[in-house]
Amino acid sequence: MLFPQRCGLRFTAVITLLCIFTDPVLSEKLDTKNLTLIETTYNSTLTTIPSDTSSTKYTLSQFLSNVVAKTGLSTVSTTDEDQGLRYYQTGFRWDPDEDVNSSYWQPLAVSTWQDTVFNGTSAELASVDNAWKGAMVVSWKHTATDMNGGVKVTFVVNGTGAEGASRKYSHVLLVNNVAEKKGGGMTFDTINATDFRGGLVWYGGWLYLGDGKAGLRAFDVNHIWKVDSKDAFGMEYILPQARMYNPSGFPTLYRPFTFDFMSIDRNSTPPSLLVGNYQDNASGMTLLAKWPLDGTNGRLATKTVDGKLVTTASWGYRMTILNVRGMVFAHQRYYIARPATATGSNAAVDMNERGMLWLWSPGQIVDPINGVLPRGVGGLAYSPDGDDLWAVAVTDGSRGVIGIKAGGYVGEVVPPVTKPTPTPTGLPNATSGPTNSNIPDGGTAGSKANTGAIVGGVIGGIAAGAVLLWLFFMYRHRKAARDAERQLTSQGADQYPPPGFVTGTDEYDHKGEIPMLKSELDASSTQVNHAGYAAAVARSTGSTEHIEALDEWEKKKAAARMPARKPSPMATPAEYHGGKDEGPWVELPAIEKPVQAP
Repeated sequence: MLFPQRCGLRFTAVITLLCIFTDPVLSEKLDTKNLTLIETTYNSTLTTIPSDTSSTKYTLSQFLSNVVAKTGLSTVSTTDEDQGLRYYQTGFRWDPDEDVNSSYWQPLAVSTWQDTVFNGTSAELASVDNAWKGAMVVSWKHTATDMNGGVKVTFVVNGTGAEGASRKYSHVLLVNNVAEKKGGGMTFDTINATDFRGGLVWYGGWLYLGDGKAGLRAFDVNHIWKVDSKDAFGMEYILPQARMYNPSGFPTLYRPFTFDFMSIDRNSTPPSLLVGNYQDNASGMTLLAKWPLDGTNGRLATKTVDGKLVTTASWGYRMTILNVRGMVFAHQRYYIARPATATGSNAAVDMNERGMLWLWSPGQIVDPINGVLPRGVGGLAYSPDGDDLWAVAVTDGSRGVIGIKAGGYVGEVVPPVTKPTPTPTGLPNATSGPTNSNIPDGGTAGSKANTGAIVGGVIGGIAAGAVLLWLFFMYRHRKAARDAERQLTSQGADQYPPPGFVTGTDEYDHKGEIPMLKSELDASSTQVNHAGYAAAVARSTGSTEHIEALDEWEKKKAAARMPARKPSPMATPAEYHGGKDEGPWVELPAIEKPVQAP
């Protein structure tokens, strides 16, 4: 059989193992022409609420200098666990009595003061307000199921002491629908924490927060208000929402798009807001999109369409990495973070193991670097000045923010398997779209993806390897059979021809399955067809020597449990002469069988 059942099972097993033990990134470029957000008007309430003794307003610079630096909680130094991460540079853990083990709040994402500059130039970094320099902001969500504590952010500033313990921080509750109270003070609504997974970016004077249902929430950082802490889940400060960017006409492929992680992508000037949605379904894919930012005012770049301010995504992809918590652009590639994979399922995570990191460019197939990020890693941010890749540590007991040297990983990454050229073949539902010269792979923003080429190359490689393995198994199988036959021959259990019979001659090759004694061959004419002669002797003469030799041989075969060999049908003289250029054919006279002596 050309493809025996055992070999078929081996082939299936090989393919299965190759698919299970490989974890490459496959991606597809998507059409973004209908991926639009509509900007709402500014919340005028923020400019009309007066400041009084019960509701003092701060700009961010005032808040960082006069509140956080002077009255904030203190961070603590990182531990050996954090410092043991490869390329560790700096970091801190939250106050151990307040936040490192909080049972109600979970840290999710981070953005730093270097994200705030419009175009990322050295001159812009030098001109940033001194109160902002070294600062960062971290988002948290309330996790208690019996109440809606909403979403808060934590502003962190540098101090003057030793690294880690020198930092100070204060919490601010994010709110919407703010209004003035009668008799002074403010009333407001908290944000529904169930629709928030961590997307956060600080750009210019704006704080952007992802909302799984509403789109992007935008907060003007110069409107921080002091309130009664009993109204704000123990916090004394709130930051009201200033405007929204609502999804409009998103293609079916992008529904739902939940804005779960965000970062500043400086692969263009001005930069873009990189946004992705969290995907933990093994049959799904992570969706990515970029919206251009306005490099003059910190808002998204918009144009007026039918009387509305609209911004359209300039870039879109979907990829096969699941459970993504953070993604940033650095060193001409994307750094992608997710928690460790749980045993037995790529769609589940293990928050107690160190996280995984991919260094990816669209169109490449790359494998993760395992165990190089904090346990239960959350969002990422990148600070070019210092080459810091900031990662949020989410797991209870080790919560903090860790800075790792981003460039250290570049030389360690296994080169991509392939960088295919664009192809019209892609995953289902892919369509074409406008050109964008800022895409790292130099492709077309909405052109049909090169995923077909990638997948085809991967499948082709796997199939070729599997075929080679199958051929190897077939070779081993047949070799084992030949070796077994040789072993039986060497033991004399099923030697064919039996000892004393003819081997290694043309006559032997033509004789069929009935062996001849050497003495019979010597007594015959060289021009006689020896297959016919042997058959005639076996049937007609029945010589004692011949019969006894064959009987003994058949007994040995039976003992070795070998199938008995059957003689080939004899050809007639005419048939033989017509098929072979040998002869002449000699008709043997009939010989009566001798009578055996009693």
